[in-house]
Amino acid sequence: NLRHLERLTLAKNQLSGGIPPELGKLSSLAGLGLGHNQLSGAIPPELGNLRLWGLDLGYNQFSGSIPLVLTNFNHLVVLYLDGNQFSGSIPTELGNLRNLTYLSLAGNRLSGSIPSCLGDLTELDELYLDHNKLSGEIPPALKNLTGILNLDIGYNCLVAIDTGLRSWLDFHDPDWELHQDQCSPLGISLNRSQLYFGVTTAGTGTREQKVRVDSIGGGTLTWTVNVDTPWLNVTPTSGSGPGVITVSVNTGSQAPGDYTG
Repeated sequence: NLRHLERLTLAKNQLSGGIPPELGKLSSLAGLGLGHNQLSGAIPPELGNLRLWGLDLGYNQFSGSIPLVLTNFNHLVVLYLDGNQFSGSIPTELGNLRNLTYLSLAGNRLSGSIPSCLGDLTELDELYLDHNKLSGEIPPALKNLTGILNLDIGYNCLVAIDTGLRSWLDFHDPDWELHQDQCSPLGISLNRSQLYFGVTTAGTGTREQKVRVDSIGGGTLTWTVNVDTPWLNVTPTSGSGPGVITVSVNTGSQAPGDYTG
């Protein structure tokens, strides 16, 4: 019934359960502060009816992917989602919130790369992506954030290749590279460690076999297969990320016997 309410702050209580969808009926609401509680569950789509400029859901127990309903708040200036259990990738739709001056996604379980669309948020003064599981190359588009005052991307597993970007990061977040150690060591996993092929005197033999390649740990795996014998056929011989290798043998020129390759 509080149709004229413009700001509602219920932060730092012990509220639990979900956000009531009835809050979407507060048609004049512009600021909603629910941080530092024990809220969980889905973000009700009814909140998308509001013209919020400020939303604080930080330090609760929200989990799963960052809900896309949040990207409907085109008027948002401030968005706190830090200190939750959000996982998965950062949605590219966040790049549509062009009025944001403050964005904090810190202290979650977000993975994957930083989307280059965050560089479209040119009004940002503060951006916090620290203490997640983000990996890969930092997009040079972040240099478009010319008005940034506070930046923290530490405690992830990120790299910067672009020299101009590295200079920009060193200026805005001097310790960023010291704290990129939150991913497990990068390694490779194969579903089979040995393959066996046989050929009869009639010329019939084992068909091609497949080996699954997966990465373990953080970062992006780049792999290469070294073939040390001419009678072994392997395709492909290189790749990036998960893949399947097909292995077969060419027995036409081989004398009877045992071979290892």
